[in-house]
Amino acid sequence: MTVYFKNDGKADTPILEDVQAIDMSVPVVGNGMPTLLYSRGAVGMDTYSLQRRSLNQLEDFRMSNGSGGKTAETIPFFDIRMDGRGLIGALGWAGQWAISFSRPTEAAIDVKAGMANTHLSLHPGEEIRTPLILLLFLGRRRYRCS
Repeated sequence: MTVYFKNDGKADTPILEDVQAIDMSVPVVGNGMPTLLYSRGAVGMDTYSLQRRSLNQLEDFRMSNGSGGKTAETIPFFDIRMDGRGLIGALGWAGQWAISFSRPTEAAIDVKAGMANTHLSLHPGEEIRTPLILLLFLGRRRYRCS
């Protein structure tokens, strides 16, 4: 999935900001604590090592490549696991990206991903796209993207 923005008008667009290629709520299923799996980036002795993090209620977690380019701290792939169900996601973007996870209630995990720090205007005829998104839903549950 990719979203495009194009200015077909005769004037600059209003400011586009906080553009998220993924902005969805994932229902929590099962009895156990949801777990986030992700990998370290290309830095240090534990390059690309698998990391695990519980997604506790009222906690937030953010992954990004800092100033863009090389993925030193983390890579833009994730796996949310819940009793044999869940969501695997990947973000394809060569520039600065960010993925955030929050659990505002016991029943849901909010996932947002896209270009970090988006704040721009398009001149007439200009077009941009969001990062490429891959989502693989595991289990029988249906999810809603907003």
